[in-house]
Amino acid sequence: AMAAVADTARSALGELRRQILRLAAPILHGAGILASQAVCRIEPEATRLKVQFDLPVAVSPPVKQALAVRVLDAVPGAGRT
Repeated sequence: AMAAVADTARSALGELRRQILRLAAPILHGAGILASQAVCRIEPEATRLKVQFDLPVAVSPPVKQALAVRVLDAVPGAGRT
């Protein structure tokens, strides 16, 4: 049963990762980065999710902020109003 729970969690994180990359694609494109060049890592931490992008080039603070907003948009119940 634990393996099934782990598989379900992995599947849900995979879907969330895809959704984040879909929402982030226009921002990445505007920064000259193809979505296929971006790696999105999601690590569950207690009651939070840590989301990290590995990008081929450095991006400016406004791009980082825009990506953070897209992450919040993608996470169900993130509480953004």
